[in-house]
Amino acid sequence: MGQVFITAVDGIECLKVKADAKTEAGRNKPHSRRADLKLRNLLVAVFVSSVVLLTGCVSADYAPPTASNDTSNYTKIVKRSYDDVWDSLIQYSAGTFFAIDNFEKDSGLITLDFGSGEPERFITGGHWKFSNGTINFDGEYVEFLSRRHGGKLNGKMNIVVTKIDAETSKITVNARYIFSAGSQQGGYNTWTFDSGSCDVVSITNAVPGTGSSRTICAIYKAEKAILSAM
Repeated sequence: MGQVFITAVDGIECLKVKADAKTEAGRNKPHSRRADLKLRNLLVAVFVSSVVLLTGCVSADYAPPTASNDTSNYTKIVKRSYDDVWDSLIQYSAGTFFAIDNFEKDSGLITLDFGSGEPERFITGGHWKFSNGTINFDGEYVEFLSRRHGGKLNGKMNIVVTKIDAETSKITVNARYIFSAGSQQGGYNTWTFDSGSCDVVSITNAVPGTGSSRTICAIYKAEKAILSAM
């Protein structure tokens, strides 16, 4: 009667029906007015069915996150000496999920690596509500990508300690976030951004009405973990 195709919308498959007029015509030879009328009615029925399938296949709602550039999320002035702050940062970092990549006390720079199989602990993609009859999701968009598309987070953090005076120091934490999730084109969508910023990526096959871009920002859990230890 027709051909059944699979189309992907925001990474979720749904059915789409397309009639093959040539095939139908071939099956109804020899032609007659009655046969043509029957074929026309059949094609109309298939078209209506396909519209119903596509309309009812998936529904979604997307609200992007609100960017925050409050510097208190990643900078702090403390009443502690430079040496005291430095030693505390090295000790704290060595005992957490952060991995020390490099440190230079003379320059006041500590570089840490971090990652997570639960990226929603560190970044946000806003609110995502999705239903296709089989999958129902209502929550964090990054969590959806993590569950459904293998989303992974890799991060690198630079911590800079600056001496203000003998008893006062400034700590600045700048994280670089790289989040990747599977794409329907066989590759990955990747968001890259630093503390205090977000990244916006255009996507294909978006659910109608949800826009063609997705935004991901930091929630500053990694930065605050460092600052709160001081």
